[in-house]
Amino acid sequence: MVKSAFKMTVRSIGSSLGRFMALLLIIALSVGFFAGLKLTKPDMQRTAEIYFDEHSLYDFRLISTLGYDEESVESLRENEMVDLAEGAVTMDALLTLEDTTLPYTIMTQPQSINTVSLLEGRLAEKPRECVVDRRAFSSEDLGKELVLSPENGESVFGSLERESFVIVGIGDLPTYLGTDRGSSTLAGGSSAGFVLIMGEDFSTETYTDVYITLKDMELAYSDEYGETIDELTDAVTELSEAAARERYDRLLSENNLTEETAELAGINPPEVYVLTREENAGFASFKNDTSIVSGIADVFPLFFIMVAMLVCVTTMSRMVSEERTQIGVLKAMGFSSGFIAGKYMLYSGIATVLGWALGYGLGATGIPEMFWKAYESTYGFAPLSYDTGEGILFSTLAVALVGTQGSTIYSCRRSLKSVPAELVRPRAPKPGKRIFLERIGFIWRRLSFLQKVSIRNMILSKKRLVMMIVG
Repeated sequence: MVKSAFKMTVRSIGSSLGRFMALLLIIALSVGFFAGLKLTKPDMQRTAEIYFDEHSLYDFRLISTLGYDEESVESLRENEMVDLAEGAVTMDALLTLEDTTLPYTIMTQPQSINTVSLLEGRLAEKPRECVVDRRAFSSEDLGKELVLSPENGESVFGSLERESFVIVGIGDLPTYLGTDRGSSTLAGGSSAGFVLIMGEDFSTETYTDVYITLKDMELAYSDEYGETIDELTDAVTELSEAAARERYDRLLSENNLTEETAELAGINPPEVYVLTREENAGFASFKNDTSIVSGIADVFPLFFIMVAMLVCVTTMSRMVSEERTQIGVLKAMGFSSGFIAGKYMLYSGIATVLGWALGYGLGATGIPEMFWKAYESTYGFAPLSYDTGEGILFSTLAVALVGTQGSTIYSCRRSLKSVPAELVRPRAPKPGKRIFLERIGFIWRRLSFLQKVSIRNMILSKKRLVMMIVG
């Protein structure tokens, strides 16, 4: 029986290939859009999370008005919840490349946290070498000199050991995920990009920032990560305040000062600021953009699914209607209603599985890639990493099968209830009905024949009307 049903189904596919392909493609379209849009956010976030792990993006950024020294960093590093700790010096300066002078953010080249994603050239290996921002410089700038502008104040010249730097590399930093390069205290109010130099090129031994990463952290954009950061913020703040206070006490001791005389000398107790990734503009912007994509995914694919189900009902209803005589003959020969229904369910099932495989294969990779290309000018920090999405993989197949099989049973139910003698005879035409528009003569008379037929078919066929409205 199964073999006979399969042969009949294959024959039906061959004799109605256009109908079969239409059903297959509408399933492919609906599954592809649904899977692709649903996977775009996880794919984009997975790409960022892999990038953050590879380059050790900080969990907390610590800032003290008094700065930190190497002893402060070492005390932070020894804490049991801290994985990595690294001090950094950051300052704004006007730099001239050939004839163009712009404000840049100069900072120490990271060693273990917020490491460089090198695109061209190499990292700085000795004093007077620098790695620059790929959004502000091009490969043509390799080997050129960046020179401190005379417009810089004494504080800038006093903070640096050199007045010029040779560009040896071009890259990205995970702290600058998007196009925003932060504000600047210099001309224009915004930084044109970053410039990374060796620590020896700074005159100061005091760090302006300390970056730390914590042990056993969850994925960056997961709910668990945010909850863990919220739980640990107070503990990290206490740790940062203790390190800053130790730095303050060392300064008093080294200079034989009391707190009162220190204040007279302009050395005030430090104020501490603790920032998380959420305060990083690029991190927050990327999170917001992926949420927008997710919002589209929650609504848009539903329309394709509804249209697919309506197309399936219409297609299978027409097929069953055209094969009324064949159904009647099969019933007269003793084949059960279940066998006959199974043939049509197998027909739609094959179309569904093939359409699902095609749609998922193309949509799950193609649509996330399209969104990633669209965001490339803003981000583009790494190639897109694909999430297999096992849950969506099997749920789309299950929904597609339930929908098409249910539609098929709905389409067959009336014919399967009829007796063979009724089925082998042509179906009696439906009684003619007038639509309300025919009663409005001055409008109806002005319509062409095809317009009248289209309007009557649309209004008198509920399936077509619903499909048109939803579509």
